[in-house]
Amino acid sequence: MIQRMDTPLFPLHVVLFPGSAMPLHVFETRYRALMERVLSDDRRFGVLAIRRGREVGGHADTFRIGTMAVVEQVQRAPDGSMAIIVTGHERFAVDVRLPDDPYPVGEVTILDEQPGEHPSKELPGARAAVNGTSASSHAFTATTWSRRPCPTTSSVHRSRSRPR
Repeated sequence: MIQRMDTPLFPLHVVLFPGSAMPLHVFETRYRALMERVLSDDRRFGVLAIRRGREVGGHADTFRIGTMAVVEQVQRAPDGSMAIIVTGHERFAVDVRLPDDPYPVGEVTILDEQPGEHPSKELPGARAAVNGTSASSHAFTATTWSRRPCPTTSSVHRSRSRPR
């Protein structure tokens, strides 16, 4: 099922993956306003990774695909900032990035993706592949470097001092 909706967006220099948790410190005025909207509604907003730009104090060029975040915990500080914990849910695509007023908003479409296998089913095979690659890489490195003489400081100085 494809859902299209206007969504508050929170650009970051990290990726929020579906199923993962992330702590955030919300201190900019525009993102405090975003959180007030989110907390008074369904506690959902979009997290997008930044392609170019900064997280704080201006516009950031973001990637088009992001993850919907749901606010799980909120701690408000006396200065108005918030410490929140979010979890990632479904992924979305930004169809249209609307003007920031005061925070980023976009028309997004929830991606119709089928969940994959539970990671624990794939873990043994992945672990074996990594261990096999690591072991063969280590054996190659040990063999290659054991055949090469290691230059000493004096041999480097001697080679530089020879006339050419």
